[in-house]
Amino acid sequence: MNEQVVRKVTLIGNGAHVFVPKEWVGESIFLVRPAKNLKEKILSVLSPYLDNILGVYLYGSYARDEQQEDSDIDLFVVTDKPLKIKEKQYEIICIEKTQIKKVVKHFPVLLHSIISEAKVIINGDLLSELRKMFKPKISDFKEYFSGTKSMIEINRSIPSEYSLILRLRGVFIIKQILQGKKYSRKEFERWIRSNLSDINYPLIYGNYERVKHNFKIEKESKIKDLNSLIEFLNHEIKRLA
Repeated sequence: MNEQVVRKVTLIGNGAHVFVPKEWVGESIFLVRPAKNLKEKILSVLSPYLDNILGVYLYGSYARDEQQEDSDIDLFVVTDKPLKIKEKQYEIICIEKTQIKKVVKHFPVLLHSIISEAKVIINGDLLSELRKMFKPKISDFKEYFSGTKSMIEINRSIPSEYSLILRLRGVFIIKQILQGKKYSRKEFERWIRSNLSDINYPLIYGNYERVKHNFKIEKESKIKDLNSLIEFLNHEIKRLA
């Protein structure tokens, strides 16, 4: 029968020490360190920068409980000075508070989506302030619609699952945001399937994911399916723009 005890690690000189029952003297034991929860992991990564951090927010797949084994942890960090934080398995966007308005103007889909779905790690009051300051309007996405129209014409000549799904996700996110709803992968799939029931969605979305993660596409989607995506995207843009 295994014996288990819980002990706090204490500092001794330049190292650390764990006290165990004296009856264990001379025995070999295994030490198992409990896994940190997500918030603890995040704060550990950001600890060297906390003096200049005003707020930290989780967004993306982890915020939506849609994370997969290879998903990065997406963080939106509001700062009081320029910061760049790189960490393996993390995607960290650092923006000075004074620059948020400018960034929202240039990247409206990303920032409105982040602000909408964010979960608080540090400073919920600041997130509430940002949500009041940056309430989405259809006019915020004017440049995105224009860029999408240009992309549609390119795809008529050279169709690409990645660019089509990326833009359709953007359009769906905008629709959700304007309706006060949140994006989810399941709702996006439901939206596509309900409008394009004949396409091979698993293959198309799978190829999008493969390109996103720099993997080679093993099986090409049918041109007719990609053309259906193009026409659907064009239809949705005309409705919104």
